[in-house]
Amino acid sequence: SVPLISGGKMQWAARENQRSIADYIKPSPVQALAAIAAAKLQTEIPALQAATMLYEQDQIQSVYRELATEDGRVVVFEDSTGGITAVKNAVKMLNSSGLTMNGTGYGVSDEVSKQKALHAVADNVFSDINSALNHFFETTGS
Repeated sequence: SVPLISGGKMQWAARENQRSIADYIKPSPVQALAAIAAAKLQTEIPALQAATMLYEQDQIQSVYRELATEDGRVVVFEDSTGGITAVKNAVKMLNSSGLTMNGTGYGVSDEVSKQKALHAVADNVFSDINSALNHFFETTGS
């Protein structure tokens, strides 16, 4: 199974920390921080806890340190400006905590108006996910 950092999980985290869900979902960095941690940990609750500890208490957890020493690269493929902004804010927060991380946002939408908005926050914008993935693999050699 793949860990999912959904709105419901963010609602749980917000309740655990006496916050509103609006404090934790995009464009807030919390959901992105949790997703980054979940990608490494492959579990949701510890990832949510790591994210909220960094956001609420400025306490960086080992999962983020491990990611920074591995590749330090965070890539998001997103159809919303809020999602890309959240990931970029999460990377900034991690870097402010002394890590060296790089964030890249791929905007994906076939709607011209959305593409225009995505250009303001994304590093690259594509009309479909396959084109975005092809570009990612071609440019990174991954």
